[in-house]
Amino acid sequence: MLGSVERDLARRALDTARSRGATYSDARFVRRGVEDVLVKNAHLENVDRSDTYGFSVRAIAEGAWGFAASPVLTADEADRVAATAEAEANRSWRGAAAELDRLIHERVRLAIVSALAVRDSLTFNELKALLKTSDGNLSVHARKLEDADYVTCVKSFAGRVPKTEYRLTALGRRALERYLDHMEALIRATRAR
Repeated sequence: MLGSVERDLARRALDTARSRGATYSDARFVRRGVEDVLVKNAHLENVDRSDTYGFSVRAIAEGAWGFAASPVLTADEADRVAATAEAEANRSWRGAAAELDRLIHERVRLAIVSALAVRDSLTFNELKALLKTSDGNLSVHARKLEDADYVTCVKSFAGRVPKTEYRLTALGRRALERYLDHMEALIRATRAR
């Protein structure tokens, strides 16, 4: 059962984490007792008892977790531990987000690459209808994927009608697989906490 000192420190830590940008935080107090008993030849030689007591703060910021703990129960330490937990969460998020393939991460480009991953090819009009986007928007994003060699674009005519056909390249497929693996790892890491 927590006393008033622990409740006050917990409130202070949670307020600090929230004021620094955490969307969720919790504080835990843990007391551990250890008893060592030394017996030799059926005779008790020594009994040693020790207690440890401390607290920890977990915080979520930008969807990532941070953690910090201390055995020191003071208001300043509660502020420091909460700030450290929130900063760790932000560092975790920045590190994970920084590794994302920004070219694919954009919504329309991810949709283009994903659609092409399950079809041999799609025409410009098929992609436009599938993605429910404008000609200009699709053109700009498809061009960025072309420039990165993630997709190929072949222009031809069907009679007098121009036809633009897109295919996913091997490089584009590998980039999509890496991106999906990274996103799955982020989701697993978030759910595990």
